[in-house]
Amino acid sequence: MIETERLLLRVPEPEDATGIARFFADREVMRYIGTGETGTHQDAVERIEIHRQKWDVDGFGLFTVLAAGHG
Repeated sequence: MIETERLLLRVPEPEDATGIARFFADREVMRYIGTGETGTHQDAVERIEIHRQKWDVDGFGLFTVLAAGHG
């Protein structure tokens, strides 16, 4: 975990799925990510698991970024 005055960066947690799913469902957000296709809550759950596995195997990976004090 890394914390600055304004941000908290941490390994993705299963509880992040609801928030990530909101982004996945938003066409305007997803048009700039990957193939541009929207996704479901289950897609978010699966993506978090993939990212957690990368942390376990490689010792590094993508962070979940939150406003400090919201982690």
